[in-house]
Amino acid sequence: MSALAVDAKQIRLEDLLNSVEEGTAVLPAFQRDFDWSSSDVVSLLATLLSDWPAGSILLMSGAPKFFEVRKFEDGPDLANDVRYVVLDGQQRLTALFHAIRGRGDVAFILRAQDLVNSDGSADAIEELIELVPRGEWRRDYPLERQSRERLVPLHELRTASDFFAWRDRVIEATPEKERAEVGRLLADVYRSHLGRLNTYAFPAVLLDNDLPPAAVARIFERINLTGLRLNTFDLLVARVYDPEWNLRDRWETARRESEPIAHWFADDGLPVIQTISLNLEGDVRQPALLSLKARDIRSSWDAAVEASEAAILKLRSIGIPAPSWMPYRGLLLPLADRAMRLGSDSLEDDAELATWFWARSLGMDYGVGSSTRIALDARLLSKESPDWSSASFAIDRRLLQSATRRQQSALWSAFTSLLAAEEPRDLLTGEVITSPAEEAVVVSLFPRGEGNLHLRVLGMVLMTRQSARQMRKDRGRFLSTVPEVTLETQLLPGGPLLESLADPETFLRHRAGLLEQRVSGYSSVPIRWFDGRDE
Repeated sequence: MSALAVDAKQIRLEDLLNSVEEGTAVLPAFQRDFDWSSSDVVSLLATLLSDWPAGSILLMSGAPKFFEVRKFEDGPDLANDVRYVVLDGQQRLTALFHAIRGRGDVAFILRAQDLVNSDGSADAIEELIELVPRGEWRRDYPLERQSRERLVPLHELRTASDFFAWRDRVIEATPEKERAEVGRLLADVYRSHLGRLNTYAFPAVLLDNDLPPAAVARIFERINLTGLRLNTFDLLVARVYDPEWNLRDRWETARRESEPIAHWFADDGLPVIQTISLNLEGDVRQPALLSLKARDIRSSWDAAVEASEAAILKLRSIGIPAPSWMPYRGLLLPLADRAMRLGSDSLEDDAELATWFWARSLGMDYGVGSSTRIALDARLLSKESPDWSSASFAIDRRLLQSATRRQQSALWSAFTSLLAAEEPRDLLTGEVITSPAEEAVVVSLFPRGEGNLHLRVLGMVLMTRQSARQMRKDRGRFLSTVPEVTLETQLLPGGPLLESLADPETFLRHRAGLLEQRVSGYSSVPIRWFDGRDE
Protein backbone atom coordinates (compact mmCIF):
# COMPACT_ATOMS: atom_id res chain seq x y z
CA MET A 1 0.00 0.00 0.00
CA SER A 2 1.50 3.36 -0.94
CA ALA A 3 1.97 6.17 1.59
CA LEU A 4 -0.66 8.19 -0.26
CA ALA A 5 -3.29 5.44 -0.31
CA VAL A 6 -4.78 6.52 3.02
CA ASP A 7 -5.15 10.08 4.28
CA ALA A 8 -6.75 11.68 7.34
CA LYS A 9 -8.20 15.17 7.46
CA GLN A 10 -11.01 17.32 8.82
CA ILE A 11 -13.89 17.87 6.37
CA ARG A 12 -16.52 20.49 7.08
CA LEU A 13 -20.05 19.20 7.47
CA GLU A 14 -21.25 21.95 5.15
CA ASP A 15 -18.94 20.67 2.39
CA LEU A 16 -20.11 17.09 2.89
CA LEU A 17 -23.78 18.09 2.72
CA ASN A 18 -23.09 20.17 -0.39
CA SER A 19 -21.59 17.07 -2.00
CA VAL A 20 -24.63 15.00 -1.04
CA GLU A 21 -26.93 17.68 -2.46
CA GLU A 22 -24.94 17.82 -5.70
CA GLY A 23 -24.90 14.04 -6.11
CA THR A 24 -21.11 13.89 -5.85
CA ALA A 25 -21.15 12.13 -2.45
CA VAL A 26 -22.59 8.65 -2.91
CA LEU A 27 -23.03 5.33 -1.12
CA PRO A 28 -21.93 1.77 -1.91
CA ALA A 29 -24.89 -0.06 -3.42
CA PHE A 30 -24.39 -2.90 -0.93
CA GLN A 31 -24.91 -0.77 2.18
CA ARG A 32 -28.17 -1.00 4.17
CA ASP A 33 -30.77 1.73 3.83
CA PHE A 34 -31.13 4.67 6.16
CA ASP A 35 -32.97 3.34 9.20
CA TRP A 36 -32.50 5.86 11.99
CA SER A 37 -35.54 6.90 14.00
CA SER A 38 -36.43 10.55 14.54
CA SER A 39 -35.13 10.33 18.11
CA ASP A 40 -31.75 9.14 16.77
CA VAL A 41 -31.61 12.21 14.52
CA VAL A 42 -32.54 14.52 17.40
CA SER A 43 -29.78 13.00 19.54
CA LEU A 44 -27.19 13.58 16.81
CA LEU A 45 -28.31 17.19 16.30
CA ALA A 46 -28.05 17.82 20.04
CA THR A 47 -24.55 16.35 20.02
CA LEU A 48 -23.39 18.73 17.29
CA LEU A 49 -25.16 21.74 18.77
CA SER A 50 -23.39 21.00 22.07
CA ASP A 51 -20.04 20.96 20.25
CA TRP A 52 -19.46 17.34 21.16
CA PRO A 53 -17.66 14.97 18.80
CA ALA A 54 -19.91 12.76 16.66
CA GLY A 55 -17.34 10.20 15.54
CA SER A 56 -15.26 9.91 12.41
CA ILE A 57 -16.26 8.92 8.90
CA LEU A 58 -14.60 6.70 6.31
CA LEU A 59 -14.57 7.93 2.70
CA MET A 60 -13.16 6.83 -0.62
CA SER A 61 -11.94 9.56 -2.94
CA GLY A 62 -13.45 9.30 -6.41
CA ALA A 63 -15.52 6.58 -8.04
CA PRO A 64 -14.80 3.00 -6.94
CA LYS A 65 -13.49 0.48 -9.43
CA PHE A 66 -14.90 -2.74 -8.01
CA PHE A 67 -18.45 -2.02 -6.71
CA GLU A 68 -21.56 -0.07 -7.72
CA VAL A 69 -22.78 3.07 -5.97
CA ARG A 70 -26.15 4.70 -5.29
CA LYS A 71 -27.48 8.06 -4.15
CA PHE A 72 -28.37 9.16 -0.63
CA GLU A 73 -32.00 8.86 0.46
CA ASP A 74 -33.93 11.91 -0.83
CA GLY A 75 -30.80 13.10 -2.60
CA PRO A 76 -30.41 13.90 -6.30
CA ASP A 77 -29.40 11.46 -8.98
CA LEU A 78 -25.74 10.57 -9.16
CA ALA A 79 -23.46 13.17 -10.71
CA ASN A 80 -21.04 12.24 -13.47
CA ASP A 81 -18.04 12.95 -11.25
CA VAL A 82 -18.04 11.21 -7.88
CA ARG A 83 -16.15 13.10 -5.19
CA TYR A 84 -16.68 10.86 -2.16
CA VAL A 85 -18.00 7.36 -1.54
CA VAL A 86 -19.19 7.19 2.08
CA LEU A 87 -18.09 3.81 3.43
CA ASP A 88 -18.88 4.56 7.07
CA GLY A 89 -21.06 7.48 8.19
CA GLN A 90 -24.14 7.04 6.01
CA GLN A 91 -26.65 7.18 8.88
CA ARG A 92 -25.19 10.36 10.36
CA LEU A 93 -24.84 12.19 7.04
CA THR A 94 -28.32 11.20 5.86
CA ALA A 95 -29.80 12.34 9.17
CA LEU A 96 -28.05 15.71 8.93
CA PHE A 97 -28.93 16.05 5.23
CA HIS A 98 -32.60 15.61 6.09
CA ALA A 99 -32.54 17.96 9.08
CA ILE A 100 -30.33 20.77 7.78
CA ARG A 101 -31.13 20.65 4.08
CA GLY A 102 -34.88 20.23 4.55
CA ARG A 103 -35.38 16.74 3.17
CA GLY A 104 -37.49 13.86 4.51
CA ASP A 105 -40.97 13.87 6.03
CA VAL A 106 -40.40 15.99 9.13
CA ALA A 107 -38.92 19.36 10.01
CA PHE A 108 -36.69 19.68 13.08
CA ILE A 109 -37.57 22.81 15.04
CA LEU A 110 -35.64 24.30 17.98
CA ARG A 111 -37.34 26.36 20.70
CA ALA A 112 -34.83 29.22 20.90
CA GLN A 113 -36.14 31.04 23.98
CA ASP A 114 -36.23 27.82 25.98
CA LEU A 115 -32.65 27.10 24.92
CA VAL A 116 -31.51 30.42 26.36
CA ASN A 117 -33.27 29.57 29.63
CA SER A 118 -31.77 26.04 29.80
CA ASP A 119 -28.33 24.83 30.88
CA GLY A 120 -27.42 24.36 27.19
CA SER A 121 -26.46 20.70 27.64
CA ALA A 122 -27.01 18.05 25.00
CA ASP A 123 -29.79 16.48 27.08
CA ALA A 124 -31.54 19.85 27.39
CA ILE A 125 -31.23 20.50 23.66
CA GLU A 126 -32.72 17.09 22.86
CA GLU A 127 -35.85 18.05 24.74
CA LEU A 128 -36.08 21.42 22.95
CA ILE A 129 -36.11 20.02 19.40
CA GLU A 130 -39.62 19.40 18.13
CA LEU A 131 -40.64 17.32 15.12
CA VAL A 132 -43.27 18.79 12.82
CA PRO A 133 -44.51 17.06 9.64
CA ARG A 134 -43.03 19.07 6.79
CA GLY A 135 -46.36 19.76 5.12
CA GLU A 136 -47.80 20.97 8.42
CA TRP A 137 -44.78 23.25 8.91
CA ARG A 138 -45.28 24.92 5.54
CA ARG A 139 -49.03 25.26 6.10
CA ASP A 140 -49.39 26.15 9.75
CA TYR A 141 -46.15 27.87 10.77
CA PRO A 142 -45.84 31.22 8.95
CA LEU A 143 -43.06 33.63 9.87
CA GLU A 144 -45.36 35.42 12.32
CA ARG A 145 -45.83 32.22 14.32
CA GLN A 146 -42.12 31.38 14.14
CA SER A 147 -41.41 34.79 15.65
CA ARG A 148 -44.15 34.64 18.28
CA GLU A 149 -43.13 31.18 19.53
CA ARG A 150 -39.39 31.79 19.04
CA LEU A 151 -38.98 28.76 16.78
CA VAL A 152 -35.89 28.09 14.67
CA PRO A 153 -36.28 25.59 11.80
CA LEU A 154 -32.93 23.85 11.52
CA HIS A 155 -33.32 23.61 7.74
CA GLU A 156 -32.68 27.37 7.63
CA LEU A 157 -29.08 26.66 8.70
CA ARG A 158 -27.80 25.58 5.29
CA THR A 159 -25.19 28.33 5.63
CA ALA A 160 -24.62 31.24 8.00
CA SER A 161 -25.89 33.69 5.37
CA ASP A 162 -29.04 31.59 4.86
CA PHE A 163 -29.73 31.71 8.59
CA PHE A 164 -29.36 35.47 8.87
CA ALA A 165 -31.48 35.99 5.76
CA TRP A 166 -34.19 33.92 7.45
CA ARG A 167 -33.70 35.88 10.68
CA ASP A 168 -34.24 39.14 8.79
CA ARG A 169 -37.50 37.82 7.34
CA VAL A 170 -38.66 36.77 10.81
CA ILE A 171 -37.83 40.20 12.22
CA GLU A 172 -39.88 41.85 9.46
CA ALA A 173 -42.84 39.64 10.45
CA THR A 174 -42.47 40.61 14.14
CA PRO A 175 -44.43 43.45 15.80
CA GLU A 176 -42.19 46.52 15.76
CA LYS A 177 -41.79 46.80 19.52
CA GLU A 178 -40.45 43.21 19.74
CA ARG A 179 -38.12 43.29 16.72
CA ALA A 180 -34.96 44.26 18.59
CA GLU A 181 -35.54 41.56 21.21
CA VAL A 182 -36.17 38.84 18.59
CA GLY A 183 -33.14 39.92 16.57
CA ARG A 184 -30.86 39.79 19.63
CA LEU A 185 -32.24 36.41 20.72
CA LEU A 186 -31.67 34.76 17.35
CA ALA A 187 -28.19 36.25 16.99
CA ASP A 188 -27.25 35.12 20.51
CA VAL A 189 -28.55 31.59 19.94
CA TYR A 190 -26.66 31.39 16.67
CA ARG A 191 -23.41 32.43 18.33
CA SER A 192 -23.87 30.12 21.31
CA HIS A 193 -25.16 26.97 19.59
CA LEU A 194 -26.66 27.10 16.11
CA GLY A 195 -23.53 28.31 14.35
CA ARG A 196 -21.86 25.04 15.22
CA LEU A 197 -23.84 23.32 12.48
CA ASN A 198 -22.15 25.64 9.96
CA THR A 199 -18.63 25.20 11.33
CA TYR A 200 -18.61 21.56 12.43
CA ALA A 201 -16.03 19.29 10.78
CA PHE A 202 -15.87 15.51 10.81
CA PRO A 203 -12.54 13.73 11.25
CA ALA A 204 -12.36 11.69 8.04
CA VAL A 205 -10.19 8.85 6.80
CA LEU A 206 -9.88 8.99 2.99
CA LEU A 207 -8.95 5.95 0.93
CA ASP A 208 -7.68 6.14 -2.63
CA ASN A 209 -10.05 4.53 -5.11
CA ASP A 210 -7.21 2.43 -6.57
CA LEU A 211 -6.71 0.47 -3.35
CA PRO A 212 -7.24 -3.27 -3.92
CA PRO A 213 -10.56 -4.71 -2.63
CA ALA A 214 -8.85 -6.75 0.10
CA ALA A 215 -7.19 -3.65 1.53
CA VAL A 216 -10.45 -1.66 1.58
CA ALA A 217 -12.27 -4.54 3.26
CA ARG A 218 -9.52 -4.85 5.89
CA ILE A 219 -9.54 -1.12 6.72
CA PHE A 220 -13.33 -1.04 6.87
CA GLU A 221 -13.37 -4.07 9.16
CA ARG A 222 -10.76 -2.64 11.55
CA ILE A 223 -12.51 0.72 11.85
CA ASN A 224 -15.80 -0.97 12.71
CA LEU A 225 -14.17 -3.37 15.17
CA THR A 226 -12.03 -0.84 17.04
CA GLY A 227 -14.13 2.29 16.76
CA LEU A 228 -15.46 1.95 20.32
CA ARG A 229 -15.88 5.24 22.16
CA LEU A 230 -15.24 5.76 25.85
CA ASN A 231 -18.76 5.83 27.30
CA THR A 232 -20.19 7.17 30.55
CA PHE A 233 -19.84 3.83 32.32
CA ASP A 234 -16.15 3.64 31.39
CA LEU A 235 -15.61 7.14 32.77
CA LEU A 236 -17.30 6.18 36.03
CA VAL A 237 -15.19 3.02 36.33
CA ALA A 238 -12.14 5.28 36.35
CA ARG A 239 -13.69 7.91 38.63
CA VAL A 240 -14.88 5.61 41.42
CA TYR A 241 -11.93 3.23 41.36
CA ASP A 242 -10.77 1.99 44.74
CA PRO A 243 -8.35 -0.91 45.37
CA GLU A 244 -11.05 -2.51 47.56
CA TRP A 245 -14.02 -1.77 45.26
CA ASN A 246 -13.71 -1.94 41.48
CA LEU A 247 -16.85 -0.98 39.52
CA ARG A 248 -15.81 -3.01 36.48
CA ASP A 249 -15.31 -6.11 38.65
CA ARG A 250 -18.66 -5.56 40.34
CA TRP A 251 -20.35 -5.29 36.97
CA GLU A 252 -18.76 -8.49 35.71
CA THR A 253 -19.88 -10.25 38.89
CA ALA A 254 -23.46 -9.01 38.38
CA ARG A 255 -23.46 -10.34 34.82
CA ARG A 256 -22.02 -13.66 35.90
CA GLU A 257 -24.51 -14.17 38.74
CA SER A 258 -27.67 -12.91 37.02
CA GLU A 259 -28.90 -14.38 33.74
CA PRO A 260 -31.48 -11.57 33.28
CA ILE A 261 -28.79 -8.89 33.75
CA ALA A 262 -26.36 -10.61 31.37
CA HIS A 263 -29.03 -11.21 28.73
CA TRP A 264 -30.68 -7.81 28.92
CA PHE A 265 -27.71 -5.46 29.37
CA ALA A 266 -24.98 -7.47 27.59
CA ASP A 267 -21.73 -5.57 28.29
CA ASP A 268 -23.33 -2.22 29.19
CA GLY A 269 -23.54 -1.51 32.92
CA LEU A 270 -24.92 2.00 32.45
CA PRO A 271 -28.59 1.11 33.21
CA VAL A 272 -27.58 0.11 36.75
CA ILE A 273 -25.84 3.48 37.20
CA GLN A 274 -28.92 5.22 35.77
CA THR A 275 -31.07 3.38 38.33
CA ILE A 276 -28.84 4.70 41.13
CA SER A 277 -28.97 8.24 39.76
CA LEU A 278 -32.74 8.10 39.29
CA ASN A 279 -33.15 6.87 42.85
CA LEU A 280 -30.83 9.45 44.43
CA GLU A 281 -31.13 12.45 42.12
CA GLY A 282 -34.32 11.89 40.10
CA ASP A 283 -32.26 12.35 36.93
CA VAL A 284 -30.71 10.00 34.33
CA ARG A 285 -28.96 12.56 32.15
CA GLN A 286 -25.21 12.28 31.67
CA PRO A 287 -24.25 15.26 33.88
CA ALA A 288 -26.18 13.73 36.77
CA LEU A 289 -24.50 10.34 36.28
CA LEU A 290 -21.03 11.86 36.18
CA SER A 291 -21.81 13.90 39.31
CA LEU A 292 -22.64 10.84 41.42
CA LYS A 293 -20.35 10.47 44.42
CA ALA A 294 -18.20 7.36 44.55
CA ARG A 295 -19.52 6.44 48.01
CA ASP A 296 -23.12 6.65 46.75
CA ILE A 297 -22.40 4.32 43.83
CA ARG A 298 -20.65 1.85 46.13
CA SER A 299 -23.40 1.89 48.77
CA SER A 300 -26.26 1.64 46.24
CA TRP A 301 -24.75 -0.79 43.75
CA ASP A 302 -26.08 -4.11 45.09
CA ALA A 303 -29.59 -2.74 45.59
CA ALA A 304 -29.59 -1.25 42.08
CA VAL A 305 -28.48 -4.55 40.54
CA GLU A 306 -31.24 -6.39 42.41
CA ALA A 307 -33.81 -3.77 41.35
CA SER A 308 -32.65 -3.91 37.73
CA GLU A 309 -33.04 -7.68 37.72
CA ALA A 310 -36.55 -7.33 39.17
CA ALA A 311 -37.44 -4.81 36.44
CA ILE A 312 -36.21 -7.17 33.73
CA LEU A 313 -38.26 -10.02 35.18
CA LYS A 314 -41.26 -7.71 35.26
CA LEU A 315 -40.80 -6.85 31.59
CA ARG A 316 -40.63 -10.55 30.78
CA SER A 317 -43.87 -11.16 32.68
CA ILE A 318 -45.53 -8.30 30.79
CA GLY A 319 -44.56 -10.15 27.63
CA ILE A 320 -41.31 -8.66 26.30
CA PRO A 321 -39.41 -11.74 25.11
CA ALA A 322 -35.99 -10.13 24.68
CA PRO A 323 -34.32 -6.70 24.99
CA SER A 324 -34.32 -6.26 21.21
CA TRP A 325 -38.14 -6.26 21.34
CA MET A 326 -38.29 -3.25 23.70
CA PRO A 327 -39.98 -0.17 22.19
CA TYR A 328 -37.79 2.07 24.39
CA ARG A 329 -34.97 0.84 26.59
CA GLY A 330 -35.68 3.65 29.07
CA LEU A 331 -38.99 2.05 30.10
CA LEU A 332 -37.03 -0.30 32.33
CA LEU A 333 -35.72 2.49 34.56
CA PRO A 334 -38.94 3.65 36.31
CA LEU A 335 -39.65 0.00 37.10
CA ALA A 336 -36.17 -0.47 38.53
CA ASP A 337 -36.53 2.70 40.59
CA ARG A 338 -39.87 1.46 41.99
CA ALA A 339 -38.28 -1.86 42.95
CA MET A 340 -35.37 -0.06 44.59
CA ARG A 341 -37.67 2.20 46.64
CA LEU A 342 -40.48 -0.17 47.50
CA GLY A 343 -38.94 -3.60 47.08
CA SER A 344 -39.14 -6.14 44.26
CA ASP A 345 -42.60 -7.24 45.46
CA SER A 346 -43.95 -3.84 44.34
CA LEU A 347 -43.67 -5.02 40.73
CA GLU A 348 -45.96 -7.99 41.21
CA ASP A 349 -49.12 -6.16 40.07
CA ASP A 350 -49.47 -7.20 36.44
CA ALA A 351 -52.51 -5.23 35.37
CA GLU A 352 -51.75 -1.57 36.15
CA LEU A 353 -48.03 -1.72 35.37
CA ALA A 354 -48.82 -3.53 32.12
CA THR A 355 -51.23 -0.73 31.22
CA TRP A 356 -48.52 1.84 32.02
CA PHE A 357 -45.99 0.01 29.85
CA TRP A 358 -48.21 -0.46 26.79
CA ALA A 359 -49.75 3.02 26.99
CA ARG A 360 -46.34 4.69 27.13
CA SER A 361 -45.10 2.48 24.28
CA LEU A 362 -48.07 2.90 21.95
CA GLY A 363 -48.28 6.60 22.81
CA MET A 364 -44.58 6.97 21.83
CA ASP A 365 -44.06 9.00 24.99
CA TYR A 366 -40.36 8.12 25.21
CA GLY A 367 -39.57 9.11 21.62
CA VAL A 368 -38.20 12.58 22.36
CA GLY A 369 -37.23 14.03 25.73
CA SER A 370 -37.04 10.58 27.27
CA SER A 371 -34.90 11.71 30.22
CA THR A 372 -37.68 13.98 31.45
CA ARG A 373 -40.33 11.31 30.90
CA ILE A 374 -38.27 8.71 32.78
CA ALA A 375 -37.98 11.07 35.77
CA LEU A 376 -41.72 11.86 35.71
CA ASP A 377 -42.68 8.20 35.47
CA ALA A 378 -40.28 7.29 38.28
CA ARG A 379 -42.04 9.86 40.43
CA LEU A 380 -45.40 8.40 39.42
CA LEU A 381 -44.37 4.81 40.21
CA SER A 382 -42.59 5.74 43.44
CA LYS A 383 -45.92 5.66 45.28
CA GLU A 384 -47.25 2.38 46.62
CA SER A 385 -50.55 3.20 44.85
CA PRO A 386 -49.74 5.49 41.89
CA ASP A 387 -52.11 8.32 41.00
CA TRP A 388 -52.90 7.06 37.52
CA SER A 389 -55.23 9.98 36.79
CA SER A 390 -52.15 12.23 36.57
CA ALA A 391 -50.34 10.02 34.03
CA SER A 392 -51.97 11.52 30.90
CA PHE A 393 -51.90 8.41 28.73
CA ALA A 394 -52.95 9.22 25.15
CA ILE A 395 -52.77 7.03 22.01
CA ASP A 396 -53.44 8.18 18.45
CA ARG A 397 -55.57 5.62 16.57
CA ARG A 398 -54.92 7.26 13.22
CA LEU A 399 -51.17 7.15 13.71
CA LEU A 400 -51.41 3.47 14.64
CA GLN A 401 -53.17 2.78 11.34
CA SER A 402 -50.63 4.65 9.20
CA ALA A 403 -47.46 3.75 11.12
CA THR A 404 -44.63 1.87 9.41
CA ARG A 405 -41.60 0.23 10.95
CA ARG A 406 -39.31 2.68 9.24
CA GLN A 407 -41.02 5.87 10.39
CA GLN A 408 -42.34 4.66 13.77
CA SER A 409 -39.99 1.88 14.83
CA ALA A 410 -41.09 2.11 18.47
CA LEU A 411 -44.70 1.42 17.49
CA TRP A 412 -43.53 -1.57 15.46
CA SER A 413 -41.65 -2.94 18.48
CA ALA A 414 -44.56 -2.23 20.82
CA PHE A 415 -47.16 -3.91 18.63
CA THR A 416 -45.11 -7.01 17.82
CA SER A 417 -44.16 -7.34 21.49
CA LEU A 418 -47.81 -7.11 22.48
CA LEU A 419 -48.61 -9.88 20.00
CA ALA A 420 -45.84 -11.97 21.52
CA ALA A 421 -47.37 -11.41 24.96
CA GLU A 422 -50.73 -12.77 23.77
CA GLU A 423 -49.42 -16.34 23.24
CA PRO A 424 -50.13 -16.06 19.50
CA ARG A 425 -51.03 -19.07 17.43
CA ASP A 426 -49.26 -19.67 14.14
CA LEU A 427 -51.58 -18.84 11.24
CA LEU A 428 -50.75 -22.06 9.38
CA THR A 429 -50.43 -24.72 12.10
CA GLY A 430 -52.65 -23.16 14.78
CA GLU A 431 -50.04 -24.05 17.40
CA VAL A 432 -49.03 -21.57 20.10
CA ILE A 433 -45.68 -19.87 19.45
CA THR A 434 -44.22 -20.45 22.90
CA SER A 435 -40.84 -18.71 22.44
CA PRO A 436 -41.36 -15.78 20.06
CA ALA A 437 -37.80 -14.47 20.42
CA GLU A 438 -36.40 -17.76 19.11
CA GLU A 439 -39.22 -19.17 16.98
CA ALA A 440 -41.10 -16.24 15.46
CA VAL A 441 -40.58 -13.86 12.58
CA VAL A 442 -42.65 -10.77 11.86
CA VAL A 443 -44.54 -11.06 8.58
CA SER A 444 -46.80 -8.62 6.76
CA LEU A 445 -50.23 -9.84 5.69
CA PHE A 446 -50.11 -7.42 2.77
CA PRO A 447 -48.11 -8.34 -0.33
CA ARG A 448 -45.43 -6.03 -1.67
CA GLY A 449 -46.79 -3.64 -4.24
CA GLU A 450 -47.56 0.00 -4.75
CA GLY A 451 -47.50 2.15 -1.65
CA ASN A 452 -46.36 1.10 1.79
CA LEU A 453 -49.13 -1.26 2.89
CA HIS A 454 -46.67 -4.11 3.35
CA LEU A 455 -44.76 -1.92 5.84
CA ARG A 456 -47.73 -0.93 8.01
CA VAL A 457 -47.34 -1.91 11.65
CA LEU A 458 -50.94 -3.09 12.01
CA GLY A 459 -50.50 -5.38 9.03
CA MET A 460 -47.96 -7.51 10.89
CA VAL A 461 -48.37 -10.96 12.47
CA LEU A 462 -46.02 -13.41 14.18
CA MET A 463 -45.34 -16.73 12.47
CA THR A 464 -42.80 -19.49 12.57
CA ARG A 465 -40.14 -19.28 9.89
CA GLN A 466 -41.42 -22.41 8.17
CA SER A 467 -44.99 -21.09 7.98
CA ALA A 468 -43.76 -17.73 6.72
CA ARG A 469 -41.96 -19.45 3.85
CA GLN A 470 -45.08 -21.42 2.95
CA MET A 471 -47.27 -18.32 3.00
CA ARG A 472 -45.00 -16.59 0.52
CA LYS A 473 -45.48 -19.51 -1.89
CA ASP A 474 -49.30 -19.56 -1.77
CA ARG A 475 -50.60 -16.54 0.10
CA GLY A 476 -54.19 -16.76 -1.17
CA ARG A 477 -54.83 -20.36 -0.14
CA PHE A 478 -53.00 -19.92 3.12
CA LEU A 479 -54.90 -16.83 4.33
CA SER A 480 -58.32 -18.11 3.35
CA THR A 481 -58.40 -20.90 5.95
CA VAL A 482 -57.31 -19.33 9.26
CA PRO A 483 -59.49 -20.48 12.23
CA GLU A 484 -61.24 -17.89 14.42
CA VAL A 485 -59.36 -18.92 17.56
CA THR A 486 -56.06 -18.23 15.81
CA LEU A 487 -57.27 -14.85 14.54
CA GLU A 488 -58.14 -13.80 18.09
CA THR A 489 -54.64 -14.52 19.43
CA GLN A 490 -53.14 -12.25 16.76
CA LEU A 491 -55.67 -9.43 17.32
CA LEU A 492 -57.12 -10.01 13.84
CA PRO A 493 -60.73 -9.32 12.80
CA GLY A 494 -63.06 -12.31 12.71
CA GLY A 495 -64.29 -13.81 9.47
CA PRO A 496 -62.40 -14.76 6.30
CA LEU A 497 -59.02 -13.09 6.65
CA LEU A 498 -58.39 -12.78 2.91
CA GLU A 499 -61.65 -10.90 2.46
CA SER A 500 -60.78 -8.53 5.30
CA LEU A 501 -57.43 -7.72 3.69
CA ALA A 502 -59.15 -6.78 0.42
CA ASP A 503 -60.20 -3.50 2.09
CA PRO A 504 -56.91 -2.44 3.73
CA GLU A 505 -58.03 0.76 5.44
CA THR A 506 -61.09 -0.90 6.99
CA PHE A 507 -58.91 -3.81 8.10
CA LEU A 508 -56.37 -1.47 9.72
CA ARG A 509 -59.11 0.54 11.42
CA HIS A 510 -60.73 -2.65 12.76
CA ARG A 511 -57.43 -3.98 14.05
CA ALA A 512 -56.67 -0.67 15.77
CA GLY A 513 -60.02 -1.08 17.52
CA LEU A 514 -59.13 -4.59 18.68
CA LEU A 515 -55.80 -3.30 19.97
CA GLU A 516 -57.61 -0.55 21.87
CA GLN A 517 -59.96 -3.06 23.48
CA ARG A 518 -57.08 -5.28 24.53
CA VAL A 519 -54.90 -2.55 26.05
CA SER A 520 -57.80 -0.75 27.74
CA GLY A 521 -58.95 -4.07 29.17
CA TYR A 522 -55.80 -4.76 31.16
CA SER A 523 -56.93 -2.56 34.06
CA SER A 524 -59.04 0.45 35.00
CA VAL A 525 -56.16 2.87 34.42
CA PRO A 526 -57.57 5.61 32.12
CA ILE A 527 -56.23 5.95 28.57
CA ARG A 528 -57.38 8.62 26.10
CA TRP A 529 -57.65 7.24 22.57
CA PHE A 530 -58.05 9.85 19.83
CA ASP A 531 -58.07 10.19 16.05
CA GLY A 532 -55.29 12.35 14.67
CA ARG A 533 -52.67 14.54 16.29
CA ASP A 534 -54.80 17.67 15.93
CA GLU A 535 -57.35 16.45 18.48
